[in-house]
Amino acid sequence: METILIVDPADPRLDDYRDLKEHERRLRLEPARSCVIVEGHVPIGVLLDTGRPVRSLLLLERERARLADRLATLAAPVYLAPPEVIDAVAGFSVHRGALASADRWALPPLAEVLAGARTVVVLEAAVDLTNVGAVARSARALGADALLLCPRCADPLGRRAGRVS
Repeated sequence: METILIVDPADPRLDDYRDLKEHERRLRLEPARSCVIVEGHVPIGVLLDTGRPVRSLLLLERERARLADRLATLAAPVYLAPPEVIDAVAGFSVHRGALASADRWALPPLAEVLAGARTVVVLEAAVDLTNVGAVARSARALGADALLLCPRCADPLGRRAGRVS
């Protein structure tokens, strides 16, 4: 794990995390950059458990300490920054103090999702990221085997969807 202190919000290494509050811009930017942003130490832990390629982490020191064991073998850079820098980059107060950027993955084909599934939750035109995340969390808690979203649904890999799921 390479730890790098960043004190300039304009540092280009933080571009994946820039303007997270600007929802419409993020809808275009994240798929175009092929990245997924994860917020909070618990969702970051889940991300690390998946083994998916992590690009970088942007953390407050307290969150780096909290995740230290999980980060020991991480090949991606860990950027440490004071709260005012993280907030300036993200465009809002990141009170959780932990963000990660990972390579976006392709969603599995329908046949693969449904293979062996007994309980399937279907969402149509659910455009609010928080609602998509809450449904995903509830579906998992209730033992659903699959979650299907129509093309008009909010991005299930969006930061706010992941934060509540």
